[in-house]
Amino acid sequence: LRLADAVPARPAAGNTAGRQARQAAAVAIAAVADEISRFPLLAGRHDLGLRGGRISFAGGNVLRISLSAVRWVTNAAIDGVASWNQSADTVLARLTVHIPGASPVRLTARWRPFGQQDQLAVITGSQGGRHLAVTCPAP
Repeated sequence: LRLADAVPARPAAGNTAGRQARQAAAVAIAAVADEISRFPLLAGRHDLGLRGGRISFAGGNVLRISLSAVRWVTNAAIDGVASWNQSADTVLARLTVHIPGASPVRLTARWRPFGQQDQLAVITGSQGGRHLAVTCPAP
């Protein structure tokens, strides 16, 4: 429900970002993964975020997912774009997580949404000059 309760992504070599940035990274990719799973069920090309915000979809085999003020948790908003290449089963997401009272977390994430059970999402980025380098289970 809140960012502080999210399971943080695991630090990788070179990470200097703190727990909050690692939690934001995990939350951001979860929001994208939720939309990937919901897309086939939607009647149109728009959706609402779990706890607020808007999502739009464009494209075909490479589906572009645009997030605007999406709230996977109540106290952080996610903006950005993800591309899901359905034939290659890969996702590339460039997202910004806005956290009240903190520097935004800017990240790039890559993962295979329908890969093996032990697949990892690889996430890099920054928060306030600190380098984010993390992994977490691919959602």
